[in-house]
Amino acid sequence: MPIMGDHIKARLYNRYLWLVVGAFIIYRILLDILFWQGQSLFQYLIGKMNVVPCSLFAISYAMLLAILLAGPIRVERASEFMYFIFLTMLYIPISSVYAMTNGDAWGYVAITLAFFIYAIFVKNIDFRFSLPQIKIKRYYLLLYAILAALLLALVAKFGMGFKFLSLLDVYTVRAQYKENASRFIGYAISWLGNVLNPWLFARGLFRKNISLVLIGIIISYYLYSITGFKSVFFSLFFVFIVFVLTRYFLRFYQLAFVGLLDVMLMGFVMGNLFKSHFMMILTSLFARRVLMTPGLLYWRYIDFMKTHPLDYFAQHLPISFFLQSHYEKSIPYMIGEYTGNVGTHVNASVFADSIVNLGYWGIFLILVFLLFFSVLADIVSYNKHREIVYSILIMPIFAMVNSSIFTALLNHGFLFALLIIYLLPTEQHESIPPTTT
Repeated sequence: MPIMGDHIKARLYNRYLWLVVGAFIIYRILLDILFWQGQSLFQYLIGKMNVVPCSLFAISYAMLLAILLAGPIRVERASEFMYFIFLTMLYIPISSVYAMTNGDAWGYVAITLAFFIYAIFVKNIDFRFSLPQIKIKRYYLLLYAILAALLLALVAKFGMGFKFLSLLDVYTVRAQYKENASRFIGYAISWLGNVLNPWLFARGLFRKNISLVLIGIIISYYLYSITGFKSVFFSLFFVFIVFVLTRYFLRFYQLAFVGLLDVMLMGFVMGNLFKSHFMMILTSLFARRVLMTPGLLYWRYIDFMKTHPLDYFAQHLPISFFLQSHYEKSIPYMIGEYTGNVGTHVNASVFADSIVNLGYWGIFLILVFLLFFSVLADIVSYNKHREIVYSILIMPIFAMVNSSIFTALLNHGFLFALLIIYLLPTEQHESIPPTTT
């Protein structure tokens, strides 16, 4: 007991911990303000706004503080990186929407308990060992060949033409892509955009090879121009931020990352306050779509679950071989109709999808999946360069924030990313190139 008491006391007096907590609290406050400023943008998802009691804000901030104190404050392992992204991009927006809209109490209790368990698990369970390394001669040549083959398949389907595509006018291109894309093309786009191209770009940064960096940027824009997917357009921006923070600020990763988010969100708040058209566009593209929408959709999926039968993952392989779905359309399209957006594919996070399939218990099933894959990510990434590992993982993790667990694992390349990481050379076999002058 004295040892445990000393450990807790030391943690409470950790100055860096409280700097991280402060950065997260500021982040949550700014999200609340942006949500309040942009109510009209979310009207189709939240309906009529109700007056909410102040106690909900107090409870949600207290629960966030408890999770922050229970979880890791460093990002030195892949599992900690996964937890940090889920906390920042999913749980905090969910808790913000809960307080702003008086969300479902059981839905909040379940997701908060799940993240509290997740925080404790990641902080205290450390699997620092590696699987037997499989050495493939000319491994990087193999990856380049796979990347080239997938690109050639896309060029054969869509041609070589590059065209300017505004971020505000992507829906026609996106609809055309969905009409023409086969299952193989879908895999090619996802595995290139989420895994192989981020790896290529990060390797260029790692080796200080400007050619690889430029090729990665060209591939990213090509994928965006034929699909209209904004996530592909911004993917290398996220990879660059992750790479730089990991290479130069690893010791202060959470503080640097959340501090950067705070600065960006403060700019959005001030831009909205002074009616800056440019900042309002950025707010819509980043704060609304990347941060607030996954949190909002979590609650809309709960509303849908309350009035519709559970589907028990009957629309997902391999469950679909054994169960018949209650719905003729896929659930994201059903959610689109439910929110008044007929014909829109309204996909949400792994937790939201689990709720419409298993109810609140689905949250804890997803938690088990996350704990397992967190451990697996630690094992396959052991003794590998973190800046490369995190750069490969960032987009598949984002996919989990915006899609079902089965879709994220296979279609969006999370399992493929783990395979790529497992086969990477260890730190001893690939050193960081010296800086040239």
